[in-house]
Amino acid sequence: MFETVAPSAFIKRSRRVFYESLPISIAVHAAVVGASFATVFWNVSFPDHSPKMYVAYNLTQVPDPPPPPPPPPKVEPPKPILPLSRLAPPPPAPTQIVAPTIIPDVIPEVKPPVPQPPEPPPPVNAVPAAVDSNPPTGVPGGTVGGTGHEIGLKGVKLGDDGRVYVDRDANLPLKEIDHVYPHYPADAQRLHLEGSCVVRYTIGKNGRITDIVFLEHANSPIFDEETLKTIKNWRWRPMMVSGKPVEVVHEIEVYYQYVVR
Repeated sequence: MFETVAPSAFIKRSRRVFYESLPISIAVHAAVVGASFATVFWNVSFPDHSPKMYVAYNLTQVPDPPPPPPPPPKVEPPKPILPLSRLAPPPPAPTQIVAPTIIPDVIPEVKPPVPQPPEPPPPVNAVPAAVDSNPPTGVPGGTVGGTGHEIGLKGVKLGDDGRVYVDRDANLPLKEIDHVYPHYPADAQRLHLEGSCVVRYTIGKNGRITDIVFLEHANSPIFDEETLKTIKNWRWRPMMVSGKPVEVVHEIEVYYQYVVR
């Protein structure tokens, strides 16, 4: 039945026509595909800025906030200076004695203060005086060294014991080597002390002091110590009598007087 409707469809086609149209079909398809690719890749746009970068951070602990700044120091405003006219005057001194409102049963007796005596100076370790090796002997009221006889000098005499005795007010008939008088002690100057002492000393045959005896002590041991320390260092040339050295006995009174400097 179909053969009668389309007899030409079942007619065998020639292979020659097929091989001739195949290259043309491939070329047409290739052109279409090439045009499609050309259309896609022709409009190429380049980026005008760098791409964005994302960095991930992992915070294990949130740091503490910084401490607040210290408050500014408080400055007190200066106090106003009031004029002298606005200052409160001092309370007036009482000019009259007001009697007490309560009278006590026993009125105490008010005595004036008794002045206290000044404290005594500290004790001074006085150096004991040397003992005369040849103490004078005789009867009370006699002359030291015996009557003796003058040797040609006023107030100088040769005693019965062979020593020369010089009166207290007479000058020594000897040549001095070291004869410095006692000085007023600094401790006595501070305490305003005064005093005097009488000393008998013996000059040996070598001109040095051999014996010192205090006939009268001072009222303060400071003066006795100063006198003893000074006299024991005195030196003279030996005194010669008939070509031989002799001992000389002399007395001296030393005064210590306070002088305001």
